[in-house]
Amino acid sequence: MKKLILLALTLLAAATLSACQSAGPVADCFDEAEVKAAAAEVVATINDYDFDRLYDMFRADIREDITADYLEEQLLPYLAAAGAFSRIKGSATAGQQLEDGTDFAVCLVRAKYENQSLSFTVSFDQELQLIGLYVK
Repeated sequence: MKKLILLALTLLAAATLSACQSAGPVADCFDEAEVKAAAAEVVATINDYDFDRLYDMFRADIREDITADYLEEQLLPYLAAAGAFSRIKGSATAGQQLEDGTDFAVCLVRAKYENQSLSFTVSFDQELQLIGLYVK
């Protein structure tokens, strides 16, 4: 299956990702369990087809560049191909830091569906607001 980027982050977020140091453990300002729970909530929201709620989970500056309809258009092909959601198979977290010292957390969530598995890469700022989402 061709890999597609679900969401192109805003220029600020894209610059943020390109300015990152290599990934390591999540910073002390994050609670790893909370990051994993927030990422699981994002996946559950996607599985509920609640794209308005998913849109609201994004940080305000990211919402300026996307719509709930855009999220739906991007995610529906993945969900249709995957089939019915079965369970979350596991998750792992990592931390990254910008050159200016700003920390953010990334959580990879592996989910099992009827026809295939999907991997969700979910990124959060220090307030656990969604700043990035990638699915493959």
